[in-house]
Amino acid sequence: MPDADRATQEPETETAVAAASASGPAFALPGGDLRLARRLDPIARATLLRVIQHTHGNGYVKRALLQRQTLKLRNGHEVGVASSAAATANLRSEAEQALRRLLDLWAIDVPAFDTTIKTTWARYGPADVISGADLAPLTAAITRNENRTLANEVANNFLYLSLPGGRGVGEGMQNDPGDVKAVQNALIAHGFLAGPNAGGPMNDATKNAIKALKTSVAAGTYGLAARRPNERRNGGDPFAGGTYSVTGDPVTFTPRGQAERAQSKPLAVYVPGSAPADRNDVHVFFTPYSNPMAFVEEQGLRFEEEGSRFILIAVPGLAEDASPNWVTITTSDIQACLTAVRRSSTEIGAIRLSAHSRGHRGLERSLGLKGTATIDLAKVDRVTVFDASYRDLGTALTSHLKDLTAMQQPGKPGQLKAGAVNLYDVTVANVSGLPGRLLGSSAMRALAYVRFVAEAIERGDIAASSLSSLRADAKKDVQGATRRLIAKLPPRGMFSTRASTPAGHTDLPGWLAANAADLKLVDETTDGLDDFVASQGLDMGTSMSRDLTAHHWLVAELAHESVD
Repeated sequence: MPDADRATQEPETETAVAAASASGPAFALPGGDLRLARRLDPIARATLLRVIQHTHGNGYVKRALLQRQTLKLRNGHEVGVASSAAATANLRSEAEQALRRLLDLWAIDVPAFDTTIKTTWARYGPADVISGADLAPLTAAITRNENRTLANEVANNFLYLSLPGGRGVGEGMQNDPGDVKAVQNALIAHGFLAGPNAGGPMNDATKNAIKALKTSVAAGTYGLAARRPNERRNGGDPFAGGTYSVTGDPVTFTPRGQAERAQSKPLAVYVPGSAPADRNDVHVFFTPYSNPMAFVEEQGLRFEEEGSRFILIAVPGLAEDASPNWVTITTSDIQACLTAVRRSSTEIGAIRLSAHSRGHRGLERSLGLKGTATIDLAKVDRVTVFDASYRDLGTALTSHLKDLTAMQQPGKPGQLKAGAVNLYDVTVANVSGLPGRLLGSSAMRALAYVRFVAEAIERGDIAASSLSSLRADAKKDVQGATRRLIAKLPPRGMFSTRASTPAGHTDLPGWLAANAADLKLVDETTDGLDDFVASQGLDMGTSMSRDLTAHHWLVAELAHESVD
């Protein structure tokens, strides 16, 4: 292997998970500045939107001229379609989610929505098919959503804008020039409108792009599939407005046994609502996947980033046997991302670097290992690496410490300050020469299994009663252990490994120790959760080995510590 000093070979398998790329509060009325909603997290923004709608009604929405009346969902099912359609059409659970998304789009009034959910559809079970006249509220909302209009409040919610409330853009709307330009630029960034820049006045292309955005939101196809429950809302992606696919610098590499390739880097970007508008602090995450957006979705990194000041930029990785087998981040890559997401400036503030698995190679080379740094090292204030504490990492950091001024101990430029480097070690031995946090592989694997099961129950993919198939006897009560662990499991993103556990968080090493017996049971090779998770398809289709499971999923639990 290129790094002869590795004590353990890193797991290199890249899953075949396919993820769609996103092309990606306090009561504020009356008289409040609705632009403050931009600073709220996606769920809070949607809640505020409901309050505004309930107060102001749908006065911005004209009557529809078209009669679509159907929506095709991400899973291929349809809602709003005639009753003679396929058996998967108009399922109550999917129709209700669609109607909730249409409510967020102001395509149905709150009283009509409440009547539909609480009265008209009350007799239907989740898997029942809604039919006949009972479909009328849904088809009416779908039709109303066809209007080529967009209230500023709705634009703020779905495009992560900060426009003044009380007006809108589109057909027959006020079309304030500043509002139109902001919406056009956002529609360009998300791939609904041809760019590269806003053209100015309202035109048919912009109106059609507005309609396309609203249809995508209503169908639940806007943004990512968002399989983590805290990145989903009503079957849709509440983080889509801040999610972008960006093209970086060109790279040339040769996969094993193939011809040399040249292509531009695919970069995945998420701008949290909490990111200051006037400063560009960036968190660069070197992923192990050739499609970094797939990794962002799989690990739920956007939720982990929300609430921080950092703009996430995820970088692809290359296989061990590729030449070269790393992808760096450059200053021009970062600036291209800032331009693509319509930041007011491309000036870079602080930089935080994270890596998982094979992504460590890109991080090390970006720091200048065996060459020249590709970014301004003086801006780097923290490095976090998940289960890849190799010798080259230690070399890259210590040999460039004089340039990593933001990571130095004050008054002691030859030392790293506390918290500047965070290493999490599970299956890969730490040979970096730097201290790390050792987390047991069996316990972390068991935690991954329990999280898969808990989230599947929360999504409604499986019923809690399905756990009854697990072994439950005096010798091996795997079922009881699983239920106990689910009951004690903190929300994702709320574990901590800090010396002083932040308020509201749970100390991970302490939790693992306190639940060691139950974790051992669910990790048992013959009767544990491994086969249950795989047979139910709860691991996002990855079908990883036991070692790779322990190695891979700690990111979903601890990525927030990169930017906390």
